[in-house]
Amino acid sequence: MRQLILHQAESKLSKRSRLFARSVSCDFEDGVLKLSGKVPTFYLKQTAQALLQGIDGVSRVENSLLVVSPYGVSSEPMAAAG
Repeated sequence: MRQLILHQAESKLSKRSRLFARSVSCDFEDGVLKLSGKVPTFYLKQTAQALLQGIDGVSRVENSLLVVSPYGVSSEPMAAAG
């Protein structure tokens, strides 16, 4: 079941955009599909999540994609200097 869900997720992402195929990774465990990687816009982050919400067997999509512009600006908060 795990491999089937991962195949469906990766197939949906790659059909939508080559960017997703290159920069987004999926993992599946206990009904939760986890997304990781980097995308250039918040819109693409949300698009990836929306594409995968209808897969049978997936109860929740955990979206850990980082939004990183082509200039290296990230949506991640900066770590405090110590």
